[in-house]
Amino acid sequence: MLAMLLHSLPGTPFVYQGEEIGMTNMRFPHIEDYNDPDAKNTYHQHILAGDTPDVALKEAQMISRDNARTPMQWDATENAGFTTGKPWLGINPNHTKINAENQKNDPHSIFSCYKALIALRKCSPALSRGDLEIPETGSDTLFALKRSYNGETLLSFHNFSAEPSKIPAALVPQNGEVLLSSYDREGGYIGPNLRPYESVIFRV
Repeated sequence: MLAMLLHSLPGTPFVYQGEEIGMTNMRFPHIEDYNDPDAKNTYHQHILAGDTPDVALKEAQMISRDNARTPMQWDATENAGFTTGKPWLGINPNHTKINAENQKNDPHSIFSCYKALIALRKCSPALSRGDLEIPETGSDTLFALKRSYNGETLLSFHNFSAEPSKIPAALVPQNGEVLLSSYDREGGYIGPNLRPYESVIFRV
């Protein structure tokens, strides 16, 4: 859902290493596992303040940038296929499930969604350089974007909620073509409700 929102917005989208396969943050179990100076300083400040090592570690874990700096997870092998040597940070244990090798041939993977989004921006002038409108949805959790350029109009909806959200009838494209849904694995957008954290992009 967040990827579809980002790539529906104006400007130049960017991808941080690993987000295209859904890599997750990692909290290391020991302060010695961290390289981030801020994490180490935070830990030692809490120790000096009289906190226990467990409390100090939790505070360091909360602020460390190393949480999102673990090596790219290419496959399920040792060191996630990143290196045969010793990486600068530990490997996230979930690399055996979350890795590029598992996703590259899965048409419904996060990786495939990113590929579809990038391809859509390349072939859609409305997404790459169109005007932006933000239609009112009447909801604090349903966000809509309208992009238009040279006769092409795309309309996207993004449900920032763990509950279903109904697209207002006045905004539902009557003859809209669904270009992409974040729920493609479950059959795509079926309307009029968006499922939890569902995004859908229409050409109207």
